Amino acid sequence: MKKVLFVSTVFAFTVGACSTSEKQIVDTLKKNPQLVFSVIEENPEQFIDVVNKAARKAQEGQQQKQMVESQKQQEEQIKNPLQPALSDKRLLFGSKSGKITIVEYADFQCPACRMAYSSLKQIKEKYKDNIQIYYKHMPLDFHKM
Repeated sequence: MKKVLFVSTVFAFTVGACSTSEKQIVDTLKKNPQLVFSVIEENPEQFIDVVNKAARKAQEGQQQKQMVESQKQQEEQIKNPLQPALSDKRLLFGSKSGKITIVEYADFQCPACRMAYSSLKQIKEKYKDNIQIYYKHMPLDFHKM
């Protein structure tokens, strides 16, 4: 019984001494930050490695947060899709009774829009009267015309 008590007392003393020691170290470093700088100067490669690892870890954390946020936005957009304003006066390709509505936002000078148009043409041919296609001109400011 005495041995157990002795070990517990030593453990309690050691834990108490460690926390006091840590506090003393922190206080010393706060009062003398040059101590940290001198250690860094003596170990520059190790310091750079640690900083680079921390930076990578921070970047990974940011990327993870961005992915989660992006996924939330996508889910929200799927639940509540935007509804474009389509008037009866707007030019329509296809049938007014079509169950599928496609709104194409494009620029006449855009090469990507030109490539997408061939796919859109195939969709028009395949679905004929089951589709409504509306075109909305969205000129890109970096095209000359």
